[in-house]
Amino acid sequence: MTDRKINIDSIHIDNARKMSQLTQKSRIPARPSQSMTTNSTQKWSSSPKVAHQVSVPALSTKTSTNSHNSCSNPQCDHCGSVIVPAPAASLPLTDAPSISIGNWEVFTTRKPILNSQDTEQLEKTLGFPIPEMTFGHNKVQVFKLSKDRSIEWSIDFNAIDALKMVRKNVDPSELLQVSYAQDWVNARQHRKGDEIMEIFRPFDWSYTSDYKGTITSKVPMEIDNSKAIPPAKLQTGSILFFNDMILFEDELGDNGISLLNIKIRVMKDCLLILQRLFLRVDNVIFRVYDTRVYIDFEKLEIIREFKRLEASYQEIKQQINAGLGDPRALMRDTAWVADHCKEIFKEREYVQLSE
Repeated sequence: MTDRKINIDSIHIDNARKMSQLTQKSRIPARPSQSMTTNSTQKWSSSPKVAHQVSVPALSTKTSTNSHNSCSNPQCDHCGSVIVPAPAASLPLTDAPSISIGNWEVFTTRKPILNSQDTEQLEKTLGFPIPEMTFGHNKVQVFKLSKDRSIEWSIDFNAIDALKMVRKNVDPSELLQVSYAQDWVNARQHRKGDEIMEIFRPFDWSYTSDYKGTITSKVPMEIDNSKAIPPAKLQTGSILFFNDMILFEDELGDNGISLLNIKIRVMKDCLLILQRLFLRVDNVIFRVYDTRVYIDFEKLEIIREFKRLEASYQEIKQQINAGLGDPRALMRDTAWVADHCKEIFKEREYVQLSE
């Protein structure tokens, strides 16, 4: 049998080269000019569709007293939204996109997990072993500035404050009781040879936390369950800023997962933050703790909603049928699980700020 010779002419080669270039170009967002990324009066802020002046990065990053990480995230030439993550890589890996809309400023920071030195220091402070992947430098911050640029109201979401609300020094009978819980705790002790260097007292090894964000304000929020987040307003208008990050995650010794993540999206007249604690202990329980923060830039209204959702492992498993796909994938789908858990608690807080 003779080998067949395949001829490829120059036209095919050139077409393949062009297709490769188009593919690579489509993966790299278009970067605006330097004037667009640094000038707070760029075309997106002057658009009649945007009621407030928009600046990327946030205005505070341009002052000499700025304590936030430098923002290198440009805006899209076509829609004006902030490109996250930034097209330009950095070492160490850091992404710190920010945006100002009127007197509101949003900062987010995404960094690698804590190193061993930071981990040891935090565990010493908290008094219990922290999750396997703790992103202690990740955060979402929102500030409302007064006319003199002082902070009138702010909220900060971060892993360290969330872990501070994990119960510790509690009666073990009050915690989730599973056969492998004590084995997991024992495995997380700090050891040097056969000597246990530090013994942690009983703590909630599932890392369940009622954390709803850290608020600093001259005007306190008050409980008002009559207020509701308006879904219609969130479904209109383009998104100028979006970020999604993990604050901590632990697989509970391969027996489930405890995951705290946060998302933020900013539009021309409002923003929404969703922080979700997702807990799955295999063959035991599901928990979803949701915190939503809605801010209306025009009405200066803030609504914070906190919900606890819960169901047994078997209750969720019984709601899965063959037509829904892989059961294991659904049990890892936080949105699907949240939709099929029972609401056991809900509370809304409200505050009206001044101009």
